[in-house]
Amino acid sequence: MTQIAEEERKQRLQAEAQTREAREAQGFLETRIQNSEMAKKRAERHVHYFSIILAVITGVSACIVFLWATINWPPISNLLLRHPNIYGIQMCACGIIISISIAIFKPKWWRWCLGVSAFGFVLVLAQILGGPNPSK
Repeated sequence: MTQIAEEERKQRLQAEAQTREAREAQGFLETRIQNSEMAKKRAERHVHYFSIILAVITGVSACIVFLWATINWPPISNLLLRHPNIYGIQMCACGIIISISIAIFKPKWWRWCLGVSAFGFVLVLAQILGGPNPSK
């Protein structure tokens, strides 16, 4: 009888050890899954921020090229440098360029960027048309 009881005790201890190992493995896997989910969220957040930074850098670079062209490229410079509102036109055009750049890199924001571009376009038109000429 003692031999049977001893075997049952060994089997019970072995079953408990297996259960404990299974729980530890399950806990380990759960922490690995949580860590990988956190790493994925962190990577997505980094991609989000880097795409915004890249969009702004690209837009500013395109603005610099546009400003250079308005000063040094004869077909544009002859037309714009004589205009009395050249600074306002350049700033609005740069706003349009930057918002289009952001819309390209952040497709979820295209509606807002389109609104900014439309507003900038209206401002450019208003400045090109000018106001009433003061009578002398």
